[in-house]
Order: sequence, then C-alpha cells, then structure tokens
Amino acid sequence: MDIEEDKVKAEEFKTKGNEQFKKKEYASAVESYTNAISYGKNEASYYGNRAACYLAMEKYQLCISDCNKALEIDSNFAKAYRRKALCQIQMLQFEDALFNIRKGIQADSKDDNLKQDLQDCERLKKQYERFLKYMEENSFNDAMSELNQITQKIPKNITLLVKKVMCLAMKGSTEQARQILIQIQNHEEVKNDLYYLQGICELYSGKTDKAKVLFRQGMQFDPDNKKCREALKKAQRVEELKEKGNEAIKGNNFDESIKIYDEALQVDPNNRKLNSVILSNRALAYVKKKEYKKALEDVNKSIDLDEAYFRAYLRRADIKMKMGDFESAIFDYQKVKELDASQNVDQLIKEAKIQAKQAKKKDYYKILGVERDASDKEITKAYRKLALKWHPDKNQDNKEEADKIFRDINEAYQVLSDPEKKRMFDQGVDPNDHEQGGMHADFNPNDIFKMFFGGGGGGGFDFGGAGFPGGGFSQGGRNGSQGFTFRFG
Repeated sequence: MDIEEDKVKAEEFKTKGNEQFKKKEYASAVESYTNAISYGKNEASYYGNRAACYLAMEKYQLCISDCNKALEIDSNFAKAYRRKALCQIQMLQFEDALFNIRKGIQADSKDDNLKQDLQDCERLKKQYERFLKYMEENSFNDAMSELNQITQKIPKNITLLVKKVMCLAMKGSTEQARQILIQIQNHEEVKNDLYYLQGICELYSGKTDKAKVLFRQGMQFDPDNKKCREALKKAQRVEELKEKGNEAIKGNNFDESIKIYDEALQVDPNNRKLNSVILSNRALAYVKKKEYKKALEDVNKSIDLDEAYFRAYLRRADIKMKMGDFESAIFDYQKVKELDASQNVDQLIKEAKIQAKQAKKKDYYKILGVERDASDKEITKAYRKLALKWHPDKNQDNKEEADKIFRDINEAYQVLSDPEKKRMFDQGVDPNDHEQGGMHADFNPNDIFKMFFGGGGGGGFDFGGAGFPGGGFSQGGRNGSQGFTFRFG
C-alpha cells in the first residue's frame, strides 16, 4: 500500500473518530483515532484528537502521553498544550499546567480559552496553597471553604477527596466525611489509608473504641502503617488521662484533676468530641473549687466543640444557677430536654423559674454573700462580718447607705437563720412579703445585732455616733438601759 492510500485511510478513520467524538462515544473514537495513527504516525492532529478523548474519559496520563507525542511532531500545537495543562490541573500539578498554558498562548495568542485557563489555573493554585496552609493551622472551616471552591473545578481528584475526608472529620462533620469515604474507598490510591481514614471518622464522632479496633486492623494489614500507630497511641493516651482526671475529681483532688485535664487536651486538639467531654469535666473541677468564671469559660468551650453534648448544657445550667443567672439556666435546662428527652429536668426548670422570680426581689443569699447551699455556720459567719462592717454608727460619712444595707443584712439573716422562713424563701416565697403569702417583716435590726454582740443589760457598746436611726439603739441604751462601750479603731 502506498503513501497516498495510507493518508486516505488515515483520514477516513479520523473522520469516523470525529463523528464518534461528537456523539460522546469516546471509547469508539479512541479506536478510530488509533487506526488513523497506524496509517499516519507523523500526523500531530491524530494524537491530539485521541488525547481529547482521553481527557473526556478522565484518563489523564494517557492524554498527557498523546499530547507529548503530538508536540514532538508539532511544537506549536496550541491545543495539545491546553489539553495537557487541563489534565495537569485535574492532577493538582498547577506549576506544570501554568507552564503549558503559557506555551500554548505563545503558539496561539488569539486563543481565548487558553487565556481563561491561565486565570483559572492561577486562582486554583492560590486556593490550594491557602487550603494547605489552613489545614496546617488547624483552621478547618477556612480550609473547607477553600476546598469547596477547588472541587467545583476539580471534583474527582482522589488525593483532594481524601483531604476533604480528613478536613470534614477534623471539623466535626464526620457523617459527611464517611459518605465521601464510601464513594472513594475502592480506589487503589485509598487502599493503604482506608483503615486510618475509617478510624479517624469513628474517633472524631466520639466512638473511640471502634476507632481503636480500626487502627489495629490497619497495623495488621500493614505493620509499617505509621498513621494508624500514631492515631492509636493518641487515642489510648487521651482516654487514659481523662479517666485519671476523673478519678482525681472523685478523690476531691481538684487541682490535680485540672492539671491532668490540661495535659489531656494537648494530646489531640482535633478530637472535638472527646475534648468537649474533657472541658466539661474540667469545668466540674472548677465548680468544686467555686471558681465559677473559669468553670463557665470551660463549659462554653465544651459546647463550642460539640453543640449536641447535653451534659455540657446541664453543667452550664448548674453553673449559671450558682452565679445567679437563672434565666440562662432555664434556657440550658430546656436545651438538655431538647437534646435528650429522657433527661428528667422538669424539676430543675421549675426550681430555676422560682429562683428567677426571686431574683427580681430581694436575694437574701446574695445580700449575705453566701451560696444557696451555705450551712448555718457559714450564714452566721457572713452575718457577723457584714453587720460589724455596715453598722450605721461605724459609717458616719455614708450613714444613709449604711442604714439601708444594715437593715437588709439583718433581714436576710432573720430569714435564713429561721428554718421555716428559709424553706419558704427557697420555694419562691418571700416570708417578709405579704403579697406572696409571707409573714410580716416586723423586726428591729438591732435586736439581732445585740444577740451576737451583747447590749441591753450593762455590758455596753459605744459606736461613737448618734445611734441607729428609727430603732431602739442609742448611746444611752434601749429603754433607758446603760450605754454601750464597744469601740472601732
């Protein structure tokens, strides 16, 4: 067969391939272009057309190979540069892609597609660099934002999808991570890391035991699997420290428990579920130390890490109750009920509503500066200290203010030192408020004061002032009794 006949045959197969390509019959078109090449090995367009088929079929290495052959024949073949670059973009080879796009523009400066490709590739390169930077910084929300834009242009790159699985898992979106992993798990590129990726999804969804099983299976499959070994080591260590911290709390070693929890939080900062539990536990340690501000900071962080962790809301509600923020406590108790209907918090909500109602009136506990669970001894001690501090005769410069505070202090003690009145107040009824069904608040604050500090019968106290206004205390004593001689320096 002579050369002219070969050319005719080659063109016939090329024409046939073109028709098949238009119909998206890419495999058939590849066969036709291959036949064309067999009759015309030195025709760049045949390789270029077959490369276009491989590009459409997502067979990027074969496409690049054909583009290289076409460019060996014709170094100014702009379409070959473009097709090669498009493959390299899908393979995340942005620098190589930019090189070939620029070569294509040199070959055909009028090709608008190449100019657009240049802009797209430069943007994708920057987005990918930012994505890697955010991943390194553990800024997973920012990383995912970049990745979502990249995958609009590069939707099927396995390396990118594996990174997406990791990013989603680390930001707490483990179910989305699982779904993507299911789609790609049969790819050869995923085979070596499959157990690790499955384990990470389980670990970061709070299923530590299941994760450890998967990591061990990964090590059995490949004894040199460093990722599984390191992940297993971290999972075991953080669980060990958490349990150790819990035991310290049970033993009332609160400072020790806080140190242990501090260490546990450093082991795997990306384990949002488990770290949420640890932060909530550390908050409990601070509650036991009555450091409510620190406790609140920890439990807020716990909820930020896992918004579905009902125990953190329960703990925050308890802290809010102790801090007197009853409305917020009600919200958190209701959130607990919403997250887990089996939790019986109705009584807690009722109590919080009672306290919220009381908070709008006088809070006798707050007046004395004691907790609601304060003992009789603590209440008495607080009263003695405040009564001495705010007696009007000791506060000549602000006697009117001291008068009011002194009355409140004595009224608070009158209620909280009486078991029946205290019970009424704890149930939401102010025993000194007639409208609430309470008893008449008819008392002289100095009567209570005298019980603690003497007076009325000869011992004598002298506060160096004109006496308590409106009450039976004066320098001359009550009802004509002898004066008092108790002086403050």
